[in-house]
Amino acid sequence: MSPVDFKFEFDLFGEGKKDRSLQGQIKEWVRAHYRLPEDATVLVTEIYCDQPGCAPIETLIAILHNDGRREQYKSMRPMREVKKEDVQHLLPNPEGHGPRIDVDKLSGSKWQ
Repeated sequence: MSPVDFKFEFDLFGEGKKDRSLQGQIKEWVRAHYRLPEDATVLVTEIYCDQPGCAPIETLIAILHNDGRREQYKSMRPMREVKKEDVQHLLPNPEGHGPRIDVDKLSGSKWQ
């Protein structure tokens, strides 16, 4: 007979299972600051930039609402340097990072 491995997770304070990663912590701060509903998705990622005028490593945050709305923000810091206080000072980034491709101008794989 093989031993049975029981894994119990207790939620003593009713907070639910939390993502304890760096990204998870930033997501929690964003959710709290913007008072997001549970059905909103928060994405946090880091990008490297070699363009003039941008930080070498930026943290990007996207909020995807259940009704299809999308908000994007950025911090000019790498994720490991983002602090809770930074969330209230995130920079709006409505177009995302870098150029956006206008799919209406694409024909197959070529620009019109």
